[in-house]
Amino acid sequence: MNRSFMTLNCILTLLSCLVLLAAFLGLPVAASAAGDPDLLLRMGEAAVEAGDYDNAFDLFTRAAEAGNAKAQYNVGVCYASGKGAEQSDEKALEWFRLSAEQGCALGLSAMGRSYYYGRGVERDYNKAVEYFFAAAEQQDTVSLFCLGNCFREGQGVTKSPEEAVAYYQAAADAGYALAQHNLGICYEEGSGVAQSWDKAVYYYTLAAEQGVDGARVRLGNCYRFGNGVPQSFEKALELYRLAAAQGDCYALYNIGIACENGEAVEQNLSDAAWYYLKAYMKGYAPGLEAYFRLRINGLEGFDLNTYTPQN
Repeated sequence: MNRSFMTLNCILTLLSCLVLLAAFLGLPVAASAAGDPDLLLRMGEAAVEAGDYDNAFDLFTRAAEAGNAKAQYNVGVCYASGKGAEQSDEKALEWFRLSAEQGCALGLSAMGRSYYYGRGVERDYNKAVEYFFAAAEQQDTVSLFCLGNCFREGQGVTKSPEEAVAYYQAAADAGYALAQHNLGICYEEGSGVAQSWDKAVYYYTLAAEQGVDGARVRLGNCYRFGNGVPQSFEKALELYRLAAAQGDCYALYNIGIACENGEAVEQNLSDAAWYYLKAYMKGYAPGLEAYFRLRINGLEGFDLNTYTPQN
């Protein structure tokens, strides 16, 4: 390689690094150094890493206005999340659309989700599926997962558990945790595939290791009942606690069951009632029923705000 070219490349690389560092530290950047849309995008991403969403939004907008498709998507994300910009699903949709029109998988997938959930636009499963298919052609994992959901529920497509499994599998193989979780459910229920506790446990484990609370709860259930793994109340409770720490209502309810039955902990009905009420407050109605069942059977009341569970 020509020595002068190598020197120029090193200079450009160093300049890029200095500009990125300036963005990371929130320092002003010369206009001549920040005129490249790709560089503006990288600076914006560095600002996001630093938690400087206002600066990130400005940088993304400048890159987006210069035609950078990923930056256009990122501007949409800023509007959708309300980070760096006032929250607006309508404005988010405008930027997602610009990104999608350039064929950006991220923009296409975001448009699909906008139509799927009715954010900034009237809900339309048919249009959502069109965008998901377009993004999936680029192996966008989120869109593959979303198509799995659409085929599972028959939203915008003919319902097909087998097609759902195929799309979940593609996304799961790419490491997408929610797809791994849903694929585990398919194997647990025998939906679109032959029922298999071993495979259900395998995919729940993959998803749980990535922090999916629903997978932690379902994997905990497998350990509690000995489905696909040796029965272990201790392991089940460990998984329930991980999910409960994030406020998962099903995990809170299952810890209540453990406290009521003395599974891996000393039986404590007051603790059970506390967890049941917490589950109800997080949206799981059976938690209230379980609480009143204990009260009817003689459990004394307590102050939920001051009571500290022993387990």
